[in-house]
Amino acid sequence: MCIDSAVDATTGRIVAPGRYSGSVDAGDLGLVLIPLLAVAAPLLARGIRPVIRVPIIVFELVLGILAGPAVLGWVEPTPILEKLSDFGLAMLFFMAGSEIDFRAVSGRPLVRASIGWSISVVLGIAIGFFLAPGEGMVVIAIALSSTALGTLMPILRDAGETDTPFGRAVTVIGAVGEFLPLIAISLFLSTRTTPLATAVLLAFVALAGLAVWMAQRMQHGRLHAFVRATLHTSDQFGVRFVLLLIAALVGLSVMLDLDMLLGAFVAGAVWRIIMARAPEKDAAAMETKLEAIAFGLFVPIFFLYTGVNFDLQALTGSSSAMLMLPLFLVALLVLRGTTAQLSAPPGASVRDRTGARAAGRHRAAHHRRRDGHRGGPQDDRHRHGRSTRRRGDAVGAALPAVRHADPRRRGATGRPRAGSRATPGGAVTTASALIADAVRALSGLPQEGLGEERESRWRGRRIVRVGAAWHIGVLLLTETQALATAEVLRAADPGRRGYTAESARERAERRALALRGGFGQGDVVHVGWSVIDLDAVDAGGASGPLAMIDAAPSVRWSTAGGWMPLEAYLRERVELLRG
Repeated sequence: MCIDSAVDATTGRIVAPGRYSGSVDAGDLGLVLIPLLAVAAPLLARGIRPVIRVPIIVFELVLGILAGPAVLGWVEPTPILEKLSDFGLAMLFFMAGSEIDFRAVSGRPLVRASIGWSISVVLGIAIGFFLAPGEGMVVIAIALSSTALGTLMPILRDAGETDTPFGRAVTVIGAVGEFLPLIAISLFLSTRTTPLATAVLLAFVALAGLAVWMAQRMQHGRLHAFVRATLHTSDQFGVRFVLLLIAALVGLSVMLDLDMLLGAFVAGAVWRIIMARAPEKDAAAMETKLEAIAFGLFVPIFFLYTGVNFDLQALTGSSSAMLMLPLFLVALLVLRGTTAQLSAPPGASVRDRTGARAAGRHRAAHHRRRDGHRGGPQDDRHRHGRSTRRRGDAVGAALPAVRHADPRRRGATGRPRAGSRATPGGAVTTASALIADAVRALSGLPQEGLGEERESRWRGRRIVRVGAAWHIGVLLLTETQALATAEVLRAADPGRRGYTAESARERAERRALALRGGFGQGDVVHVGWSVIDLDAVDAGGASGPLAMIDAAPSVRWSTAGGWMPLEAYLRERVELLRG
């Protein structure tokens, strides 16, 4: 009998050769370094975000190149990492297929994107004819007309642009630029003859169409119930079913000698159809689990391993390749950038068409979030091109100009103003004075965001930050103004919504508008607020929930409740906030 083992001289135990030896090669080290680099990438991306916004994918690729054989040689390609990377690519395109709203991008957007891609191919062939006549020009044309959908989708997702007109336009351009080149490669660069390759491709399309049709026609009630029953158990049927769906359709594409991306993308589309009528809570829970598996585990491995496999020497070691690199970059930008204009909706501005508006919104969102933590977005005055009269106006130019009363101001004759109440000490108690005292007591405490709903033809509807304030029951207090509360919501991703009540859908959409407008996940946002005229209240009138009742500033603390003294109301609420 032959035993593939050896006896350890010190312990006497039998160990397999090389399994627990003291030496660790670069392949084994990669199993530790890849997770380490996956953790480092988001830290680096967020660390430089105040200076420049760089997608995390860029850091993953660069870190993979640095750790790989091209530079440091810490990580070597291994079969295990290669398989994990392949599954990461499959998960990436599964998520892309499950996120794309095909009804929104079909029809005119799809036709325009396809026409734009066809023009790119023709221009690419013209460029390739001068560089590498023959089959080489076809390769150059396909390369110049391709778009990495797997890279675009995470970027759009992180930016909250997936459901905006801008995001949908980019998505359909990316989908066409990803899959039409794959089809072209299968037809023209395959080892099969063109008729056979066409037949194989049509067979896959037919089988994929059958899978989609069955997913649409079948009843999913029992499946949804079983998924819900195992959401928080060790069964995790939903996750296991997704892995089976990916394996089946990816296996089909591989068996037909087609790119695995086709099967993974179709699997995502089928899963979207299956979960379309699932309860919203269950669909959101499943989406969270799949996001964790994809973007927390397998997708980072794919991008890092892509960097590990990058042949840097082939690029830097050739002077002709280095000279051609900027030319190809310019050609890619011109070809894809020019033809992409066909997909821009009518009325889109130059900034919309170039993506400058999206980049500017990301920078502004960062500044607004940063300023909100410091007590108010003071820089909003400069971004809106206006100035306010007092430093620290948390609402800035977004609010109408309201004259702020002097907390102790008297009439021209030196007597107390009408409606104000004189205290035994001779001081005048006004609403302005009470509000000013409350603001001083609240100084240094966290504020909540003030939002304003805006809509454009290109950017769509969104709720943008215009300031910050302290939330005091029915009041919102800035450093210079008092506002009446209205709608309060938390910015959140609506996720994949199934069948649910219309009111729940509307609330989810409102939360998504705030996230789309630059608020962070979970941020409290006040919308529909109105400015309270403190001068009118001090003069004996009323404004919003404030009024002068029996010469005392009072507040109506609820629509159904009565009036109570503003002084007692503010004191109680401020004490609660201060803890």
